[in-house]
Amino acid sequence: MKKLTRLSLVLFVIGISLLAVTLVRGNTSFSFTRLFMQNFGSSEWELGFNAFFAPPRILRMVVNLSSPVDIYVLTGNEVRLWKSSGTIDAIGVFQGVERSTITLQLPDRGEYNVLIHNLSNSSVAGEVKLMLYGLESDLLYTSIGLSIVGIILFVGTQIMSWHKAKQNSPKKLA
Repeated sequence: MKKLTRLSLVLFVIGISLLAVTLVRGNTSFSFTRLFMQNFGSSEWELGFNAFFAPPRILRMVVNLSSPVDIYVLTGNEVRLWKSSGTIDAIGVFQGVERSTITLQLPDRGEYNVLIHNLSNSSVAGEVKLMLYGLESDLLYTSIGLSIVGIILFVGTQIMSWHKAKQNSPKKLA
C-alpha cells in the first residue's frame, strides 16, 4: 500500500513538473529568418529552410517579398515524396503570397520543411521569418494525464487504507 501511495505521489509530482515546464516553454517563442536575394530565379522551386525539428506548436510565417510566391509547409515524408515523384502533398499550402502573416498549427512533433515556388518571371528579394509559439499539445496532455493518474491513485490508496483501518478497529459492544 505504501509503495502504491509513493508511486501516486511520484506520478503527480512528475506531471506537475512537466506541466510547469510546458507552460514556461509555451511562453517563449523560437524564430529564424531566411533572406532571399536576387539569386532566387524565375519559376524555380527552393527548399526555403533546411529541415527543422518542431514540436506541435503554432507556426507563424511573416512573408515580405518583392514578388508573389507559393509556400508549402511539408513534413519530412512529404519532402521525400516531392523529391522522388514531384508530387506535393503539404500540410499547409499558401498561394500567391507576397506580403503576409500566415499561421499554421503543426500537428505532430517532427521534421518540417518550407518549400517556396517562385511564380514570377523575375528574381525574388525579401525575407521569410518563421516563428514557433504556443503550448506544445503533446507535453500538455501528457503532464495533465500523469497528474490525474497520480491523484486517482493517491485517493484510491487513501480510501483503501481508511476502509482497511475501519474493518480492523475494535467494535464497541452495547
